[in-house]
Amino acid sequence: MLIWLTPLQMSLYGGLAVLAALAVRTAGRRRLPSGVLSWLWLLAALRFLLPVSVSGPASVDVSALLPRPLPSVSLPAPLPGTAAADAVALPAAPDGLTIPWPVLVWAAGALVLAALFAGLWLSWRLRLRRARPCRRPAVEAWLAGRSGRRLRVLEYPGLTTPMACGLFRPAILLPPGVPEEVLPLVLLHESVHLARRDNLKRGLSLLVVCLHWYNPLAWVLAVFLARDVELDCDKAVLARTDRDCRAEYASTLVSAAARPARSSPYPCYGKHAIKERVVTIMTWKRPTRRRCVLAAVLLAAFGIGLLTGFAAVSRQGEPDVPVFPQGEGVVGLGNRGLPMI
Repeated sequence: MLIWLTPLQMSLYGGLAVLAALAVRTAGRRRLPSGVLSWLWLLAALRFLLPVSVSGPASVDVSALLPRPLPSVSLPAPLPGTAAADAVALPAAPDGLTIPWPVLVWAAGALVLAALFAGLWLSWRLRLRRARPCRRPAVEAWLAGRSGRRLRVLEYPGLTTPMACGLFRPAILLPPGVPEEVLPLVLLHESVHLARRDNLKRGLSLLVVCLHWYNPLAWVLAVFLARDVELDCDKAVLARTDRDCRAEYASTLVSAAARPARSSPYPCYGKHAIKERVVTIMTWKRPTRRRCVLAAVLLAAFGIGLLTGFAAVSRQGEPDVPVFPQGEGVVGLGNRGLPMI
């Protein structure tokens, strides 16, 4: 059965999805094939944004963790001749739209974060107008040797680390002074980001943060998705290069990541994240076919579990709870529920 969720239920189920993704990540982040970690966080982000859930025999109702609304109240009709029946009716409330204050607080937080991220993105795009095409021999040789989607390689003096940008007009941005011998690895890394649409995944995580800013697990999702798209990209680069390139690739990563890009709209990575990437690079093993099949089954089970594992039990149709039951010898609210004498 398809059930529509309230915003609080969406946030609750999305938080549970983040906890499940953290458990899977902790158990096998170094053994999982490239791309699996990114898809785990992407599915968790969709659980935050998807307003429906499928209820089934295996579904667990966790909506009891949310504040339950008070039951509707039905008052007994006052008896003729009582004070309540003879009372003058109160004037009706004036017509108009009344927005509850929690909705106003949520909307204010969402708009502030959206404006902040949009301002960072716009400032960053305006600075990129100073970028110029990179004409270095290693770059031109790399572009000539690749096939597929056309890429632009630009050099921007305001950067401190290479970056990939653009969805419709993809480009790789290089800071000045990148050594010639490491340029092929740097360009390969950034081209993998563009091929996997990692900028779109990060943007989706920022949308989750804007809509569910009050949920700490939404921020956890944004941070770990940004970290794990880098881990998955490292694994993809290692799968396309020789084992002898690992040490050079790790040293390039450390020198580049030690100077994080300024004014980036995405979460930053600390020294722990850099260390984790270096350890993964040096210990990574090419996945076997069996491991790839198991990873595909894991992703399918994870996605189905997020869609059907948690469902809110519909409470429509519950009987109203009368305040004063009208039994024998009891009158309505007009006589304050006193027994008849």
